Amino acid sequence: MSLPAPDWPDKVRERLAAAARWRRQEVPADGAVPSGVHGTHRAAVANHLAHRNAELSRRVTLETCPLARVELTGDPNRVFHVFPGDRSLEVVATLSNRLKRRLIAAGAVIVIVVVLIVRLVA
Repeated sequence: MSLPAPDWPDKVRERLAAAARWRRQEVPADGAVPSGVHGTHRAAVANHLAHRNAELSRRVTLETCPLARVELTGDPNRVFHVFPGDRSLEVVATLSNRLKRRLIAAGAVIVIVVVLIVRLVA
């Protein structure tokens, strides 16, 4: 079973794959969602755990890792993703959407200015 991929930045996904401490939870034979699964994910997991026709047996293990997205008011240009690692908490800093939009807008303005200068000179 695989749920839809979250829209985390690639940098965060790579660190989660490499350094996160994933918790393994065995699903009981009755297919009940383990208590450690967060409420927002329960419905999606429960749909995948529904018994199918002619199913004889199954073994399901869920791997979970809590992930916090932290935005500091003192640093509005970065977003921090925090999760448990092997020895301590891992922190991955990424650019905020606000800063990305500003950089894209600045790049667009530069392109427009260059095009205008080229047209005026030509």
